[in-house]
Amino acid sequence: RSSDLLIGEGKFILSIIKDITGRKKAELELTNSEQKYRMLFNNANDAVFVTQLSKEKSYGDFIEVNKAACKRLGYTKDEFLKLSPSAIISPKYINAFNQHTNILLKNSHVIYELVHRAKDKKQIPVEISSHLFIHEGKPTVLSIARDITERKRVEEKLRKTEKKVLEEVAVIKKTEAKKAKIRAQEKADYNFKPNDRVRLEDGTAVGSITKIEKHKVFINYGNFTTTAKISQIELVEKSKN
Repeated sequence: RSSDLLIGEGKFILSIIKDITGRKKAELELTNSEQKYRMLFNNANDAVFVTQLSKEKSYGDFIEVNKAACKRLGYTKDEFLKLSPSAIISPKYINAFNQHTNILLKNSHVIYELVHRAKDKKQIPVEISSHLFIHEGKPTVLSIARDITERKRVEEKLRKTEKKVLEEVAVIKKTEAKKAKIRAQEKADYNFKPNDRVRLEDGTAVGSITKIEKHKVFINYGNFTTTAKISQIELVEKSKN
């Protein structure tokens, strides 16, 4: 800064020089930081949205989006900045979005799953991580949305596979039950009598029937006696009596 200075009959120029090296350095660092942020923001694989909330609009407005968000949902950046978050949410999930927004306002962070609706109406399942902070004196939300279409496809495939396996197991159990019933009926038709020689299906020892009560028989193996269901025994030799 310079100014004229009169001393006696002489005229001088007074100059004040201020060192602004620190300020220029800070400005340069800020510029570099902003460029780095912009590079990371626009090259992220996940869609990133910055929303500013207001009392006038319950869902707020987008104030920044990255390239991934534009590409995934089919809007230009200019179109996005005219939208509210509700415009990209499948109507079916609006209530869920409201619930998670309330959690965000309370805890300043929330992670949840939702379904985005693209400009062409395509439904895209996403996992969203949102953070609430203050920017320029206003509550602002930074949301990172990851496309989980493939994860959901795999989960659905596993669910169907599990269901199919359970159905097949149920059929096998039902078939085995029928077979067991048939075997029991066949054995009942043997009309077991005392002194018949029998053995258990899963055993090799042969014993003699000493007593029969309904569907249960008492089998003597010489040193001990045991009981078994008729459906569990096999006839070895009929009694000659």
